[in-house]
Amino acid sequence: MTVFTQLLLLLLLTQQPPDFEAKAKALITSVFVGDVDAATAMLTPPPPANALKQVRDQLTGQLGSFKSITSIRFESAQGLQIATVSCAFDKSNLNLMVAFNATGNIVGFRVAPGLTPAWSPPPYVDLQKFDEKALTLGSAPWQLPATLTLPKGTGPFPVVVLVHGSGPGDEDETIGAEKPFKDIAWGLASNGVAVLRYKKRTLVHGAQMSKGTYTVMDETVDDARAAVAMLGKMDGIDSKRIIVLGHSLGGMLGPRITMNTAAAGLVIMAGSTRPLEELLVDQLEYLSRAGFAPQSTVEAARRSRKEVQDPNLSPTSMVSFSGAQIPGSYWLDLRAYDAAATAATLKIPMLIIRGDRDYQVSAADDDGWKKTLKDRNDVTFKLYQGFESRLCKGNGALFTQRIRPTHPRRC
Repeated sequence: MTVFTQLLLLLLLTQQPPDFEAKAKALITSVFVGDVDAATAMLTPPPPANALKQVRDQLTGQLGSFKSITSIRFESAQGLQIATVSCAFDKSNLNLMVAFNATGNIVGFRVAPGLTPAWSPPPYVDLQKFDEKALTLGSAPWQLPATLTLPKGTGPFPVVVLVHGSGPGDEDETIGAEKPFKDIAWGLASNGVAVLRYKKRTLVHGAQMSKGTYTVMDETVDDARAAVAMLGKMDGIDSKRIIVLGHSLGGMLGPRITMNTAAAGLVIMAGSTRPLEELLVDQLEYLSRAGFAPQSTVEAARRSRKEVQDPNLSPTSMVSFSGAQIPGSYWLDLRAYDAAATAATLKIPMLIIRGDRDYQVSAADDDGWKKTLKDRNDVTFKLYQGFESRLCKGNGALFTQRIRPTHPRRC
C-alpha cells in the first residue's frame, strides 16, 4: 500500500471550527518548509513516520520548490469540511486537500483530483509502430465509443480485447494519472499485437442503466462479447487469434465472457474467484487493521454482505455497496456464477496473473484458480513481484488501481 493509499481515506463528521484555515495552512507549511514530524503529529491518525516526507519529496521532485499558498476555500463533502489549498511551486501550481472532522482534527491530506501529472507512455512503447482509429462498439441503445490500436503493416494481426474492472471506466481505465489499458494497448501494438478498448457501459449509459434492474451481462459481458464478434469480421485482424484480457471484475468474468465465442485465449489479470461482497469485507478489514479505514466502514461492508447474501433478496431490492446502489438482480445473477468452474469448461489456453503485493486479489484467489485448473497444461499462472493495489476515490465510491512499479503515480 503506497503513501497515497495511506493518506487518501477521508473519514467522517461535520461543522467548521474557526481555526480550520489556520490549521490547513500550518499543515502544508510544515510539510514543505517546516517540521515534517510536527506535520505528521497533526494528522489523526498519524501516518507512518516517513510518509509526509515521501509526499514532499515526490511533489517537489516533479514541481520544484514550494513557494507559497495562494488561496484557500472550504466545502462540505461526505460529512467532512474540506479545505482546498492552492499552492505555487517553481514549475507549476497544485491544489492540496485537507479534511477536518467536527472536532477540528485533520483526518485526511492528499493531492486534489484532476491535478495529477499528465500520463506519459511507459518506456516499452514505440509510437512509430502503430496507429489508432475510433470505432463504435455494439448496437443501439447501448453503443459505446471504442479505440482500435493497430500495428503498422499489412497484417492480419492478433488482437486483444481489454475488459474493465468494477465501476464506470473509460477506454484507458483511467484513474487519476494512471491509464493501465492505454499502457497495455500501446505496449502490445509496439510489438505487433492489435488492441481494442472501449468506454464501459456504466460510464456512457449509467443513467439509463440505473432506471431498472441489470446484471453483469448488461454491465460487462455483452459488450465484451460484442467486441470479440466485431473483431472477427474486421479486415487486418486475425480472426483465429482474438484474446480477451479481463482486469479485476473483468478477470473474474473472463470465463463467462469467452464461453461460446470466437476467443482463442483468455488472460485473467487480478481476477477473483471469491464473491465480490466477501472481497469488499476482506479489503476493508485489512485497511482497518493497518489503521487506514474506520471501523464504521468495515461494519457498513458487513451489512452490505448480509444484504447481498440474504436468501430473500429480490431482483428489485437495492443494496448499498461501496457507495453505490446496486439492484438485487446483479447479486442474484452472480450467485449462480462460479468463475473457476466456468474456466474449467473452456477449451482455450489461459494466462492467470496477479501482483504479489495486491491486498484485494490475494493468494486465496490464486488458490481458487489453481485448485480447479492445476491439471490443465494450457493454463499458466504468473505472480509478478512488486506490483501493488492503490486505494483511490472517485465518483462517490472507493476503488483501486494497480500500478506499474517502474512508473509510479498518485491518485
